[in-house]
Amino acid sequence: KPETPGAAGGLSLKLGAGVGIINVSADIDSISAAGVPGVTATVDGDSWEFGGQAKIGLSWQLPHAVELGVEYRLMAVGGASFGTASFSDPLLVGIAEVESESVLTHAVQARLSFEF
Repeated sequence: KPETPGAAGGLSLKLGAGVGIINVSADIDSISAAGVPGVTATVDGDSWEFGGQAKIGLSWQLPHAVELGVEYRLMAVGGASFGTASFSDPLLVGIAEVESESVLTHAVQARLSFEF
C-alpha cells in the first residue's frame, strides 16, 4: 500500500555499516614527561587510517514528512601515528613516533529530518 503524503507512520529500525579511511588527529599540550618535575611534552599531528563503523537506530515517521530518530554508532580505527613529541625543556630531544593503538568511539545521537 503506498504511503499517503503527510501521514504519520510507525516505528522503524535502521541498521548500517561501513568502512573507509578516517583522519585521526591529536593536539595535546602539557603531558607530564615521565615524572620529571616541570617538564611537559606536546603532541600535535594527524594521520589517515583504515576504520569502520556500525550503527543501529530507531525512527518514527511523523506527519508532514518529518522523521524523528535516535541512533547509536560504534566507530573503530586502527592504530594512528601522530609524529614526534616536543618537550618544554629545549635540552630534551623529541622521542620516536607517538602512536596509539586501535581507538573505539561510541556515539548516541538524536535526529530530526524534514523530507521535501
